[in-house]
Amino acid sequence: MTTVGDLRYRTRLLWIACVTTTLAALHFVDHVLRGNMVQAEHLKPAWNHSGWPFEQQVTPFTISLIGVTAILVGGIIFTIRGQLWAGYWLAAAVILSALVTQVHLIPGVHQESPSEIYHSWVGHPWIGKLAVLNTFAIIACLLAMALNAYLVGRATRRWL
Repeated sequence: MTTVGDLRYRTRLLWIACVTTTLAALHFVDHVLRGNMVQAEHLKPAWNHSGWPFEQQVTPFTISLIGVTAILVGGIIFTIRGQLWAGYWLAAAVILSALVTQVHLIPGVHQESPSEIYHSWVGHPWIGKLAVLNTFAIIACLLAMALNAYLVGRATRRWL
């Protein structure tokens, strides 16, 4: 039996998940469009962070696209069905925050820095700024998701 309180908390979990999923989808679209821009403008090939199914090669983008989509969309579906709760969203937020932070903010071989995101949009600086802003908005949403999940779990004493 679903109580009014459960419905309110489920709505909170789903709302932040849907906002995060929308921002993530925009970020993946940005990856694909920037990949095309890198090729068309003959920019540094290492700036192309796209991949299959939009290009022939399987890349870290491909794995991220599949994994992030499965975590977010799968979580939304199972939360609607009442099969997942705050613990799932707390774990998802921690894992995805670590992924986004590692890929975009920590220097490394496959880093896609905010500067690289911005400079890939040759001739379109406002799109580059929006793309960077979207990246930071995703991080903010994931932090909000973690906090919300913790508060829902604590309030309901239910984690799964």
